[in-house]
Amino acid sequence: MTGDTDPDPVMRAQQLRVAVGRETVIAITAAGQALLRDREQAVLSGLMHALNESYSEAELRRLDAAIPLLDRLADRI
Repeated sequence: MTGDTDPDPVMRAQQLRVAVGRETVIAITAAGQALLRDREQAVLSGLMHALNESYSEAELRRLDAAIPLLDRLADRI
């Protein structure tokens, strides 16, 4: 989870401008930011639990080695 001083996509998107004949500024509240961070943390915790419970150390190393390939794939979609 990112700290308050780290770049955070939620924070960068805090003021989203949408053009609909005029400019509208939409800002997420502090409570909304906290909710999104909590949800992200819950998803990451669940993923880590599933990985640790379902895969051997050798399998986890293979998954770790595949991350650069998965990153390249994600960049293309």
